[in-house]
Amino acid sequence: MNHLSKICLLLLITIIPSISFAEQNIFVVDVQAAALRSDYARSILKQATQSDNYTKGVAEFNKLRGEVKSLEDDAKANRLTWSDDQKKTFNQKFDKKLKQVNQLGGQLESATSSLQNRIIQQLTPDIESIVKDIIEEKNIDILMNARSGAVSFQKPEFNITTELTSRLNEVKPPKKQSEEK
Repeated sequence: MNHLSKICLLLLITIIPSISFAEQNIFVVDVQAAALRSDYARSILKQATQSDNYTKGVAEFNKLRGEVKSLEDDAKANRLTWSDDQKKTFNQKFDKKLKQVNQLGGQLESATSSLQNRIIQQLTPDIESIVKDIIEEKNIDILMNARSGAVSFQKPEFNITTELTSRLNEVKPPKKQSEEK
């Protein structure tokens, strides 16, 4: 554990007992999950997954996966009887099919992820406004991001950075130029 980590741990140990969490309004939010669970997002995702291109892609993906599974079953049953050339031919065929499955799966996943990101971008102004309203309505002191654990919002009085800097300046004044050498 480095020196800075020890200091942070010491600060937490010192500060946490003095904070009465029962008196604070600390909430957690998963903005991405809320956005993607919205009726708006569901309707767009439903339309996308019912489009001809997407359904054809999924059907092709499932067909290829079935072919890979069939090849695996064939190998389990017959591999011991194959010659080296048959094994080499099988491995080439299997690798090619597996590559096709992975490529198509990646394309489908990428398309879905891209659509989800666009939906979140479209909803961001509304999300920000609604979160601000909820913070005021519930008198939230600290709002944490459920995915990262990072603080998404805090009342200024919960940030001790300025106080820490001030006290650090009292304890450790700046070096004079002659001291730096």
